Amino acid sequence: MVGWSRPRSRSMVLVGLWFLVASMAAAQAPSRRPTGRMIPQAPARSDVIAFCSDRDGDFEIYLINVDGSNFRQLTDNTANDWAPAWSPDATQIAFESDRDGNYEIYVMGADGSEQQRLTNNPAGELGPAWSPDGGRIAFSSDRNGLRDIYIMNSDGSGLGRITNNGYGNDGPDWSKDGSRLLFRSVRNDLWQIFVMNADGSDQRYVTDGTSPDWSGDGARIVFESNRDGPFEIYAMEADGANVERLTFAGTFSHQPDWSPDGTRIAYWSSQSGNGDIWVMNSDGSDPMRVTFDDGADAAPAWRPIAPPT
Repeated sequence: MVGWSRPRSRSMVLVGLWFLVASMAAAQAPSRRPTGRMIPQAPARSDVIAFCSDRDGDFEIYLINVDGSNFRQLTDNTANDWAPAWSPDATQIAFESDRDGNYEIYVMGADGSEQQRLTNNPAGELGPAWSPDGGRIAFSSDRNGLRDIYIMNSDGSGLGRITNNGYGNDGPDWSKDGSRLLFRSVRNDLWQIFVMNADGSDQRYVTDGTSPDWSGDGARIVFESNRDGPFEIYAMEADGANVERLTFAGTFSHQPDWSPDGTRIAYWSSQSGNGDIWVMNSDGSDPMRVTFDDGADAAPAWRPIAPPT
């Protein structure tokens, strides 16, 4: 899990992960919290989550309402499309795809239209993240040997590298004011979470873990960690204080993402036997399963509340 070589297929990685889960299931302790309602309950509003799934044989990007309704497919090809990331105005989605032979960053309309490639390099380009003003996209690339964080304009121009510390760095996430970035780094054979200025300066350790996501108000960070066994979801204050475990599924829970209002967290979990999208309150209560497919569903991204036009 700590290696930085790019897998040929995310499906292969997930299959191996679920095989491990199955083999460990008998030895795992019972869940300390309810595993959540198995029948989705309609929320007060129609929130939308983008996610990826291999239900058609390879990973594609999909949308679904949090109540499980209005499921629709955005991408459809024979390659893998992964890591959807909404633009701040909710009109576009950036993602990574290996449709042209290696993973590159792409962008499309929120309805799947006008898919276009933004990067073009023999290396792997992964994990796009929009700046709060919509003008820039951060991502990771190993084009210089090690994986590092880069920033480009939202049209693919103006590319610049902002980390160069001799470690593998990826998974950038912007602060609400656009001045800082969270990211993960492999150091001492551990996934660790760091924060830095948007120009790459003042890199500071926050905690051990991966997949960090800043809350909209910048006060808290949600992330995943295997510090207590299988990967579970945790939250902490922005300075790393008061770490709190939120999920107790006893299996693997990954890639948390805050709702725009900060009251809920989407994530994917293997507790139902395969990857599914789940949503819980920000304190870990009332987990609710959103997707119910035999395929692997992963990488949820909550649609932002678009500013008024």
